[in-house]
Amino acid sequence: MGTVVDGRYRVLSRISEGGMGVVYRAEHVFLKRDVALKRLHRELTEQKQAVARFEREAQAAAKIDHPNVCQVLDCGVGDDGAFFIAMELLDGVSLDARIAQGPLPLSEIIDIGGQICDALARAHELGIVHRDLKPENVMLLPRREGPGVVAKIMDFGIAKVAQEGEGKKLTQAGMVFGTPQYMAPEQAAGGAVDARADLYALGIILYEMATGHCPFRSENVSALLMMHLTQPPPPLEAMAPHLRFPEPFRAVVFGCLEKNPAHRVPTATALAAALRNCAGLQVEPVTIPPPPVAGAVAAPTLLASPAVGPHATMPVTAGSVPAAGLAAGPHATVPLAPPTHSAVPPPVGLPATAAVAAPAL
Repeated sequence: MGTVVDGRYRVLSRISEGGMGVVYRAEHVFLKRDVALKRLHRELTEQKQAVARFEREAQAAAKIDHPNVCQVLDCGVGDDGAFFIAMELLDGVSLDARIAQGPLPLSEIIDIGGQICDALARAHELGIVHRDLKPENVMLLPRREGPGVVAKIMDFGIAKVAQEGEGKKLTQAGMVFGTPQYMAPEQAAGGAVDARADLYALGIILYEMATGHCPFRSENVSALLMMHLTQPPPPLEAMAPHLRFPEPFRAVVFGCLEKNPAHRVPTATALAAALRNCAGLQVEPVTIPPPPVAGAVAAPTLLASPAVGPHATMPVTAGSVPAAGLAAGPHATVPLAPPTHSAVPPPVGLPATAAVAAPAL
């Protein structure tokens, strides 16, 4: 600590470390402003792809001047040859840490999800696709005035930027870059990716904020990618059986998770409007009866179970939620199929962002 990088940034403390580099809290020695200083690991400075990804992160984020995107202030090469990015210092918690505390109230999901939509809308307008959107890459900061939080998207390291030359591509034929839990089917298959892949990832995040779990989970990366490609997502209530979600919110979530990008909600702006249309709706708690005592015989009852009726806990079939219907208003409904899910799978470890071979179809 105390090292001065590029004659301007005095390192104060370490914030975090990952596979690409280390993030420090640093002070600009002239402006007396604290920043987050991200430095590429020295051993990666000779790897062209690592350097290209690092530069990509700085350049893509710097283009997006938006209050819900972490601001890039500077970048360069230190005296020791290590690349660095100076960024806005975000004193808050990651969305990942917030979800770990349990499902979020619907009002918070709408607020945070709407802000992420706003940031994506600006990025997509500039021809930038994030391609690695996940809770770990969203920071939540307390608002300076009033209640609630400000959401900030970070880490554009594998972003796709429109009109880049072939030599600047980070991907290779047959390889998939991103985080498997949040990968759109077309991305998992190693195909062409556009802004709608980010909307699929945001659909996974909305699902996770609502239930505390991702819809698809496996310790095997190839199996996980195949789930995105072939399996319909389980209903929200399969992951959170103690909650009953309003149908318009289900429509928003599952409208993001269509396998075919053409059937997904078309834009981040449309998704923001559909999500905010859910304001004022409520998630209802469901009382789950205790298991019967061994040897006891339950008396018959004529009362309907909470899971019976037009608002029953049922799976949403892929293809049943047309994207065009998302903006139809707060009273849209979701066609429901017979129930097929009854248990919550056990949690498994989440692999980090990775480059993996696309599964054979």
